[in-house]
Amino acid sequence: MDRKKIVGIGAGVGVAAFGIYKLLTGKDPQKYSDKWFDTVSPMKYITDQGRPVTLCHYPMLTWPGISRGGYMVYGHIHNNTGANYWTFIAANDHMLNACVDINAFVPVSLEEMITNNNQFKQIHGSDKSVSEASK
Repeated sequence: MDRKKIVGIGAGVGVAAFGIYKLLTGKDPQKYSDKWFDTVSPMKYITDQGRPVTLCHYPMLTWPGISRGGYMVYGHIHNNTGANYWTFIAANDHMLNACVDINAFVPVSLEEMITNNNQFKQIHGSDKSVSEASK
């Protein structure tokens, strides 16, 4: 994924590279026009420097490649840390929020997204462990 940037786009997470836009809707891709997008789909699987990355509008608790150090890049929740699922997300370094709120309203690389999410999680992390949150 050299020189590509992962960005939050309207209704979902997208991948932008030199004017090529892929919209990830999370649901009902038929209601979105492909006039402005190279593809419109609910989910996408990519690799970035050999690392598996699952892109989805919604955060998922498990994803393809998780056992190989893969990343789950999602949108939807913006910077909401008040919901019950936040404990799981905060405890998992491989769940990355692509929302503009976390990424300074600019397109970012996977490395930049990792840094931005780590900083956000340090500030807004949870005191609960993942095992406590699953109760």
